[in-house]
Amino acid sequence: MGPLQLERWFSSVVHGRDVASRKTMKNDLSVEEILSSVNDADWRSLEQQIASDLQDVIVSDPKNRAMDRLEKNYSKYFDLETWIRYHLRHARLMDLHSSNRPRRILDVGCGSGIFLHVCKALGHAGVGIDVNSDMYQRMAEILGVEYVPGLVVPFEPLDERFRGFDWITAIAIKFDRRDFANRDATPWALEEWKFFLRDCAQRLNEGGKLYIKPNFFKLNTLFEDPAITRLLENVASVQTPTGEFIIPREAVL
Repeated sequence: MGPLQLERWFSSVVHGRDVASRKTMKNDLSVEEILSSVNDADWRSLEQQIASDLQDVIVSDPKNRAMDRLEKNYSKYFDLETWIRYHLRHARLMDLHSSNRPRRILDVGCGSGIFLHVCKALGHAGVGIDVNSDMYQRMAEILGVEYVPGLVVPFEPLDERFRGFDWITAIAIKFDRRDFANRDATPWALEEWKFFLRDCAQRLNEGGKLYIKPNFFKLNTLFEDPAITRLLENVASVQTPTGEFIIPREAVL
């Protein structure tokens, strides 16, 4: 998608003229129904291509430990049924399966866009932002979701075009590490989280909400700094035992 097309798409999302907003809302769907909407042949073909590309890099640079780890882990991203089941649970926690109108969603740290694909299947529209990953972008194309490459940087606002959303989500995120998910990365501190929440809240429509699902820092511990957990608990209207937080826009601004 070129710059002009991207600008037009953002305009359609902000002003509610996206295609999904003209569709009749869907009732709740099963994992199998959502899974059937993905072209399985294209998905498996991409999985094989990524495996081949990784192997070529490893053969040419056998000491590249990062690529070695990626080879061992990449296949989990193609387990579509597992990830649809995982993200459908989040969509249901957000009541997107029973919404009375289409919602507009920004997914920060969207990965391949499977959550947005689930949302689209339920009748909603959205856009995702994540690192500039060829694999993620190709997966998003197969899923039919909008993917914008970009970094989430501490104390820097998101792109100004990201406005006018009903939900902003951050699910199983890794961007809250100062060098983008390196194993030894320093996690965000409390003030960085405060900045991120305020910046996101300013991009929501009136009555909009944030949905935050952090990755656990270690077993049964969401963050290295417990003050961050307390911050989320204080502003959340809903908190689950598994670490999801629903935060009203007004609680942060």
